[in-house]
Amino acid sequence: MGSVTLLHQRDSLGHHVIMVPDRAWALFLNYHFTDGPLKGLSAFVGTNYVSRRAGDIPSPAFTPLGVPTQVSYYLPSLQLWNLGARYAWNKQVTTALNVDNVFDKKYIGLSSGRFLGGVGTPLNIRLTTTYSF
Repeated sequence: MGSVTLLHQRDSLGHHVIMVPDRAWALFLNYHFTDGPLKGLSAFVGTNYVSRRAGDIPSPAFTPLGVPTQVSYYLPSLQLWNLGARYAWNKQVTTALNVDNVFDKKYIGLSSGRFLGGVGTPLNIRLTTTYSF
């Protein structure tokens, strides 16, 4: 499964909109074993990409000479990878392993609001077991 987004979103003065990339794409591959010794196992890999994004909204909108101000900084493009596996022991019990940000890429998650300068999610490993009743 995949998606691609191509935008050219600007405000009325031609400024990039804060945190909106011009290009973004994602890809997710998932394989389910349906028979044999690995029946019940599924594994996935996923990645997503965003191009550079404006980190702020120019303020004030114009210089004293009436020239539109510019965005002061951009967040760099970013690509993250995730992977995982899930095993269904029976119809009621499953175990899953998820690894987010596999390569432990350091990045700025948000650039505005109450999370100003917040770092993105580091390498995150989760092992879960689910019992359905």
